[in-house]
Amino acid sequence: MSAHEVISIEGKVVLNVDPGACRLKSQVISWLDDDGLLQCRITSACRNVTDFGESLGGMDPLGVLHLPFSENEVYLKAGVMLKHATCPVPLAVLKAMEVASGLGIKRDVHLTFDR
Repeated sequence: MSAHEVISIEGKVVLNVDPGACRLKSQVISWLDDDGLLQCRITSACRNVTDFGESLGGMDPLGVLHLPFSENEVYLKAGVMLKHATCPVPLAVLKAMEVASGLGIKRDVHLTFDR
């Protein structure tokens, strides 16, 4: 499985994140619960990312996609809890939740540097 492969396990969306420089890999799992709220579980080698994941309770599917970015609940929590502005985990959370809610499709995201 590649570092960015998207798979579905029992109705759950799973994203594996290789953040680059820090090398502290994470796995984001999202699903729609019986109450219609999006849930998220993050396992990570980074304690700040793990704490961030624990802070995300059940979220309204439309609220997850709230714009502008500066008012999005996921990005607001990430801005308080994470120590690196370019951490890709908040984006992974949003992508996983978007797919889990049925509001997005499974398409991998890639960031690559020209060398």
